[in-house]
Amino acid sequence: MDPISQAVIGACAAHAILARRLPRSAWLLGAIGGLVPDLDVLIRPQGDPLGGLLWHRHFTHALVLAPAQGAILTALAMLVPAWRRVPWAVFAACTLGVLTHAPLDAATSYGTHLWWPFTRERTSWDVLPIVDPVLTLASAALLLVAAVVSWRRRASTELSAQRLPRAMALSGFLLYVAYAGIGGLQRGRALDAQAALAAARGHAIVEGRRRAMPQPLSLTLWRSVYEFRDPATGRTSIQTDFVRVPHWPYTMFGGNAEITVLEGVALPRLTRDDLASLPSLDASTLERTREIFGQFADFADGYVALADEGSQGQPLLVGDVRYGVGPDSEPLWGLQLPTLGVPGSELRFDSAFGRSRSRATELWDALVGTDPRLRPLERTR
Repeated sequence: MDPISQAVIGACAAHAILARRLPRSAWLLGAIGGLVPDLDVLIRPQGDPLGGLLWHRHFTHALVLAPAQGAILTALAMLVPAWRRVPWAVFAACTLGVLTHAPLDAATSYGTHLWWPFTRERTSWDVLPIVDPVLTLASAALLLVAAVVSWRRRASTELSAQRLPRAMALSGFLLYVAYAGIGGLQRGRALDAQAALAAARGHAIVEGRRRAMPQPLSLTLWRSVYEFRDPATGRTSIQTDFVRVPHWPYTMFGGNAEITVLEGVALPRLTRDDLASLPSLDASTLERTREIFGQFADFADGYVALADEGSQGQPLLVGDVRYGVGPDSEPLWGLQLPTLGVPGSELRFDSAFGRSRSRATELWDALVGTDPRLRPLERTR
C-alpha cells in the first residue's frame, strides 16, 4: 500500500506489543520499520529500461530478511542514548514494523516477493486497494490517541498504565485485518460475477488466468481481468471489465445492492513471439526488446497487450492491463517500444498512460455508481 499506510500499520503493531517497554517511542520505531522496505525504489541500475521497476517489492520485502533490516535499524537507533538501555526492545519494535510491510503489500494486487529467495513468484492476494485514505485515517486516529495516552502515562509503574493505549494500537492494526477479510469476501463475489460474465459471452476462461482487483478508495469497484481462447483462431485474448459489488455498509444507507457491470474490451494477449510480427517495431533492436519485454511481462503476471499500435506518429506501447482508470484497455503504465518512423521512441518504462481529468472523473462515477454505462449483471447475459 501507500507509504503512510505502511507507517501506520507498522506503528500500530509495535506499539500494541511494546508500549510498556517503550511508551514514548514504540510507535515511532514501528513506523520507521514499516517504511524501510520501500527504500528499494532507490535501486535503479544504470542502463535499465525499466527504471528499477523489477526491484520494487523485491528482496527488501522478503519476510526472511525482516530481522536483518530490524538489526540495521537498531544499530542506527543506538545513536540515541535513551534507546541504548533497551536494545532488544528497540530491535523488536523495528522488526515488527518491517514484518508488517510485506504482508500488507501482498494483500494488494501489485505483487510482492514475500517468500524470496525460496521462490521468484510474486504474491498477490487482491483483497486490499493500493490506496484507501479512509482506512488509513481511521487507523491513524486510533494510533494517535494511543501514542498520546502512552506519553502521559510513561512515568507510571502500574502494569495497567499502558493497557488502554496498547489496546487502541491493536485496534488500529486489526482494522486492516478486518478490512482485508471483507476484501476477501468481496473478491469472491466479484469473481463469481466475472464467471457469469464470461459464460454469457461464451468465453472459456483459461485455468488460473483470471483476477479481480479492488480499485482505489473502496472494496466496491473491482477490475475484472481474465484470459480466454478464441476457438476459431486459437489466440488468447484478455478481457477487462469493471464489476461493482456493493456490500452491507452501502446497502444499510439505502444504496442499491444489485451487482452492476461496466463492460470493457478484449485484446489479444501479446507474447515475445508476437513482437517479430509487429510491422512498426524497429527490427534492429528485436533481441533486446524481447529480453526487456519478457521481464516486463513477468512483472505484469502475463497480462500484457498492445495499448497503441504506433499510428499517427505515436510509439508502440505495451500496457499492463491489470491497471486502468477505466474498464477498457487503456492502462496506467506500460512499456514503450522502439518504433519505426517515430523520432525519440525508445525501449523504456512509461507511467503516463490514462491520467487525464476526464478519465479520473469516469473512475469516480464508477466508484459511486453514477456512471450511466453501468448495467445490472443479469442484463449482460
